[in-house]
Amino acid sequence: MVNFSKIIMAGVGFVFVALLAIVYVIGEWSVTDSVALPALAITGVVVLLASLAMVAVTFSYMGMGDNTQALALPEGSIRAVIALCLIVLFAILSIYLFGKLSSPIPIQTISGLSLTERASLVERLQPSEVVGLPDPIDNKYSVYVRQSVRAESIDFAQQLLIMLGTLVVSISSFYFGSKATESYDRTVPRGTDISNSQPVITSVSPSTLKRAGTAKTMLILGENLENVQTVVLSSGNASIRGTGVTATVNAVTCDMSLNSDVPEGAWTLSLTDSSGKAINAPQSITVTANAQEPAN
Repeated sequence: MVNFSKIIMAGVGFVFVALLAIVYVIGEWSVTDSVALPALAITGVVVLLASLAMVAVTFSYMGMGDNTQALALPEGSIRAVIALCLIVLFAILSIYLFGKLSSPIPIQTISGLSLTERASLVERLQPSEVVGLPDPIDNKYSVYVRQSVRAESIDFAQQLLIMLGTLVVSISSFYFGSKATESYDRTVPRGTDISNSQPVITSVSPSTLKRAGTAKTMLILGENLENVQTVVLSSGNASIRGTGVTATVNAVTCDMSLNSDVPEGAWTLSLTDSSGKAINAPQSITVTANAQEPAN
């Protein structure tokens, strides 16, 4: 246990020292931003991976590793690391590009020009780029120039941000989507065919129909009713098929029209889906000759 602790402490110390060394080199050598930014980003990713490696070693030593997963870490750890790395890189790049494009451009002095050379240079530059034309010194002319940000640079920065932002959203969506799918898989037993779930009827309205009357719209509530295609009332050898059947997951509607010779009494309402499965309503439908609908 003591040796293992020493190994972990040595690894942490090495990562910390390496990070400090890179930061020191970047500061002392006056490295340009175009070099410092990728160096810091790569260093951050390397430090993160080194930290993960030490965590993996710790888990393995303590018997907590999962050999079926990457780096033997808990499931989803690597996906989370990738998503976090992309978010951090997106933040760094956004701040860098914003600072570069919004900060004032330093004024440059072009000196030692003849009058003809100065005139030619001023003609080639945009009016906004020429800051000043000082008086000549020993017949040598100078031009103060501040170059504007090129449109190509702005377009490239915008495209880079859009591309990286799209990548961040895609990876993050994949990560959280995978977690949602895994949670769903844990709640639904393997082998369950959701598409073939048995329809369930919970209520039917109205429960009383009058024969020889106008067509009556029936509302059937329940679950897994989206595939229902036919609605039938049956009593003995007699049957009446509903028209205009409309089915959703939790409701079915149809029109029922009863002739004057339809027998009175209790009728059974049944539904049939696209696979041919039939289910009967738990309550019967009463057909009467003259009875009115029950008052609500």
